[in-house]
Amino acid sequence: MGTENILLSPAKTTDFDFYYTLKCEPDSIYWSGYTNAPDKDKLQIWFTQSIYSRDKAYWYRLYIISTMVNGFWERAGYLSLYPTKEHEKCCEIGIGILSTKRGRGIAVTAIKEAAILCKNLRFNKIYAYIRHDNIASQTAFSRAGFEMTDKVKEVWIANLQQMVEMREYIYPLKAME
Repeated sequence: MGTENILLSPAKTTDFDFYYTLKCEPDSIYWSGYTNAPDKDKLQIWFTQSIYSRDKAYWYRLYIISTMVNGFWERAGYLSLYPTKEHEKCCEIGIGILSTKRGRGIAVTAIKEAAILCKNLRFNKIYAYIRHDNIASQTAFSRAGFEMTDKVKEVWIANLQQMVEMREYIYPLKAME
C-alpha cells in the first residue's frame, strides 16, 4: 500500500455526479446500510443544501478527495465532517473511496489531512462510528492515528434487517499540539 498525494477540496455543485456515482457503488450501498442506490433527485437536493449551508454554525462539511494521476488531479472519494450540535467543538468524520482507488492509502492520508483541518477549525474531538464488521475502515482509521474507545452504539441497518454494533474511534487532537 503506497501513500498517495491527495487534495481535499470543498465540494461544489459540479461534483454531484461524481458523488452520486460513488454512492451508487455496491460497496458504498452495503456499508451505508441501505438496500438500494440513493434516489438521485433527493440526494442532489441534500447535496446542494449541504454545500450551501456553510454560513451556519453547525454546517456539514463535504470535501472531494482527489489524487494526482499522470500530472492531473483525479477524483477518488469524499470526506465529510459533521460538527455535532451536542458539543460545538466535536466533529464526526465519514469517508468513501471509489472501489477502483481502494488499497492505495488514500483513505489513511485523507483522514490524517482531515485531522489537521479539524485542529485548524478548533475542534476538540474528532470521532467516527465504524461498523464492527468493517475491517477496512477500522484499519484505515487506526493507521491514521484514531484509537478505538469502549463506546459502542447499536443502529438499525436496513440491508441486514437487524441492529448492528458501531464502535467509536477518536483522534487524540491534543497529541497534535
